[in-house]
Amino acid sequence: MRSCLYLFVLTIVLLTACQQNDLEETGTIAINFQLKYDGEPLVMFDRYEYPNGMEFFFTRFNFYLSDLNIKAANGQPVLLKDIEFLNLSEDHDTAAKAAQGTTLLIRKIPLGTYNSIEFDMGVPADLNSQEPKDYSNDHPLAATGEYWDSWNSYIFSKTEGKLDTDGDGQADLGLAYHIGADETLRNVDLNRDFAIEVDGITTVTIDIEMKRMFDDGTIIYDPLETAQIHSLTQINEAIILADNLQQSFR
Repeated sequence: MRSCLYLFVLTIVLLTACQQNDLEETGTIAINFQLKYDGEPLVMFDRYEYPNGMEFFFTRFNFYLSDLNIKAANGQPVLLKDIEFLNLSEDHDTAAKAAQGTTLLIRKIPLGTYNSIEFDMGVPADLNSQEPKDYSNDHPLAATGEYWDSWNSYIFSKTEGKLDTDGDGQADLGLAYHIGADETLRNVDLNRDFAIEVDGITTVTIDIEMKRMFDDGTIIYDPLETAQIHSLTQINEAIILADNLQQSFR
């Protein structure tokens, strides 16, 4: 009887020790996204110079992030998130908040050294084939406002603002670049060297240079020709902006 009791107690002690080790041998990553324009923190409603010389301002930027993973030095990936919706608009509505950016906090990351962070901008095809009604209310894909019925697609990203077309100081042209459809899913793979330590919080900063979305260094996207994207007939324009936005992550 005593022997059985001893084995029972020993088992409990070992299980408790294993659980404590599991808790100790993980860390936390804070992925900090910062909107920039021409290298400076982007503030919603502040005026900037569009690459064509006109003044404009931003009112919204949000996007779906999927298949987020980090890669260890040995090349082994660690999946952090399968899908997440990030709305950076409110976190960039003042200069103070823009300097801090938007942080995605993920816990219980295996310890070790890592050299890259990778994700897709948008919703992968298997999830994009579904609809908001297929998900519970607290799921990132449950938002009806981020889905196009006519496209049978989620809106992968929204960039909105207003442009002063005639230089009179009044922004008169609404800009609404809503990018979606499977053809616009884009992969972002960034070199980053960092370590996840026991009970520590490791911050990894990712800048999003929004000027690059409109100017790829060769061609300036013309907002006077296409100020809004809402139709499947505009898929070519959506692809151009998706390509540009992919290169905005740095």
